[in-house]
Amino acid sequence: MNTVGNTLRRTAPFLAVGALALGLIAWTPAQEPGRPQRGGGERREAAPVVDLEHSMESMNGALKGLSKGITAECKDRSLEQIARMQTGVVAAKSAVPPMAASIEEAKRAEFVVGYRRKLIEVLALTCKLESAVLDAKYDEANALVKDLSRLKGEGHDAYTEEKEEHEGHGK
Repeated sequence: MNTVGNTLRRTAPFLAVGALALGLIAWTPAQEPGRPQRGGGERREAAPVVDLEHSMESMNGALKGLSKGITAECKDRSLEQIARMQTGVVAAKSAVPPMAASIEEAKRAEFVVGYRRKLIEVLALTCKLESAVLDAKYDEANALVKDLSRLKGEGHDAYTEEKEEHEGHGK
């Protein structure tokens, strides 16, 4: 076994824990748009905790790389892409999608919960994908990448206003 592979195998769990820790540190409970801050101050929008667009671009780039196919030869690179995608998902789920502002107030909280649940589904699938790659189950891993592409399409259809921009991307 080569030294890089051994080093990655030994450090991968620490990198994953570190990425999750960073996500948890950056996470703060999402403020409902238009709801007053604690303490009863004036009504204002909460500043986004993360750059949602950057998180989504990171996830899309990782998914694009994974869509080229996962094999034994690109196992290490695939694991890097999966970690990149997981980091993006953890960051994105603490944000409120811009489309929430256009949802009537009575339905807004439900919309944000649905958005977050969709990203939880994506995160769970990336964990299954990571396990498949670690276990050298490449056919299963490639099928899971297709499932991630399907979820991406569903998420974009439900939680973005620029549906036409996303048509055909990863579906």
